[in-house]
Amino acid sequence: MSDTRGDKCGIWPVQIGGWAKPACNWHDSAYTKNSWAQEFMSRKRVDEHFLAQLLELSGGNPLKKMASYAMFGIARALGGIWWEGKR
Repeated sequence: MSDTRGDKCGIWPVQIGGWAKPACNWHDSAYTKNSWAQEFMSRKRVDEHFLAQLLELSGGNPLKKMASYAMFGIARALGGIWWEGKR
């Protein structure tokens, strides 16, 4: 199931760009069928790595840190819909 149009964070039609874009791009590629991450990582581990990247990119900014945890929560809650790996 395709979730994006372009390389932004989120699910089309609700997408944002900006500071988190590198982590979101990595996360999207990790969710793609036959990716390295899907062969060697669980969905939970991919999402945890996503959070770590977001927190690093936040640079200690409290609002970005809060947004990082929100994006992680959304990925954990809804990501199974788009996970193309083993269930």
